Amino acid sequence: MKSPNSKKDSDVLQGIFDKINSDEARSLSKIICQDPFTGLYKKILIFYIIFLSIMLLWPFNFTFFEKKNHVKWSESSPGLHFIGEGQVISPSVSRPFYENLINGKGFSLEAWIHSANNNQHGPARIVSYSLNHSYRNFTLGQEGSGLIIRLRTENTNLNGTEPMLIVDDVFTHAKPLHIVVSYNYKEQNVYINGSIKTTSIIPGGDFKNWDPGYPLVLGNEATGDRPWLGKISYLALYNHPIDAQRVRKNYDEIRRYISGKTEIATPKEGLLVRYLLNEKRGVKVENSGNLVESLTLIIPDKIQTEGKQFLSFSLNKFPARGSGSFYDILFNVLLFIPLGFLLHAIISNYMDGNWKIIFIVMIVGGTITLSAEILQYFIELRNSSLVDIIANGIGTLLGVQLKLIYNACLIRNKRIVWDVYDNRVTSSSK
Repeated sequence: MKSPNSKKDSDVLQGIFDKINSDEARSLSKIICQDPFTGLYKKILIFYIIFLSIMLLWPFNFTFFEKKNHVKWSESSPGLHFIGEGQVISPSVSRPFYENLINGKGFSLEAWIHSANNNQHGPARIVSYSLNHSYRNFTLGQEGSGLIIRLRTENTNLNGTEPMLIVDDVFTHAKPLHIVVSYNYKEQNVYINGSIKTTSIIPGGDFKNWDPGYPLVLGNEATGDRPWLGKISYLALYNHPIDAQRVRKNYDEIRRYISGKTEIATPKEGLLVRYLLNEKRGVKVENSGNLVESLTLIIPDKIQTEGKQFLSFSLNKFPARGSGSFYDILFNVLLFIPLGFLLHAIISNYMDGNWKIIFIVMIVGGTITLSAEILQYFIELRNSSLVDIIANGIGTLLGVQLKLIYNACLIRNKRIVWDVYDNRVTSSSK
């Protein structure tokens, strides 16, 4: 039985065919039944592949070889200059450092820094206790003129990004800054040059979900792909919060120390690591804090990329709806739907067998996404992920399904047209 819509379409076509001769009706039938995009699929695919390459491989800054470490000691005052892509990193992980932090009364990070400019993104890592750009315990970073604080707790994801604290208008002027982040498990305070800048309940919770297997890194990520430019003159980490009075006192002391007017005292409690950065030469950055096991940092000759994973797969990347990672996966699915549609449309012109066509489309689509993810491993700011390959494969398959639905619509229209044409032929022969 024909549906009401089919009956209406047939009546309209019948009215048109009644007004033209047989040859015109035959030609019109062929035109109506033809896929209007048949001659365009190859051209569309070419433009789509160019677009896809830009989306997958931007910014095309491949690094197939190790990069030189552009870090040098300051000669006039304490500090390390990150004049280009650089990295200072702990050569091994420290269990005492980790245990003192998770078993303390909170957390404080104190740094005296001078950013090179306010056009740094990633965010660019100033100080980071992390494995790569997806897993961290804490990070102090710069995003434009904003200060980014990622602090992983039981209330955040493993990247410390959901939620994370963003402090606007910190790097608005090219001048040294004394920055203190103080957290007591309930409230986070950020001080700039001895004065309170912001207070937030983000993130809330303790550090029981921290990972002891991460290095401490300055001026970059452990993977070497989130460089920061500027100067770090002082760094200290505590396992307790610092109050406003202590922050102000430290600001005055550190300012006098950096200007060369006085030495700086060492607090007896809570100070785990402190880098005075006054060595002026060599590859070691010594810790003068109270940690039993010294957490000495090194300046490697080449930037290390130990934490960058090749075709990584993590269940953490299958997130809750509404999160940033959720939209990343959704984007990867949607990005490959046109590929499945176009490949099926083109390949079906050269062979029969629907399952055979689908198999070839999936092989081609899989080869494209696998090649892109392999190349992304060598691109800064990009991540080589098996999860993206799965998402791209789902998108390709959805594209194939969309083309099959489109074909079914064409077949339906073809049947309607030829039924009407047959009726026209039959009527003419009587």
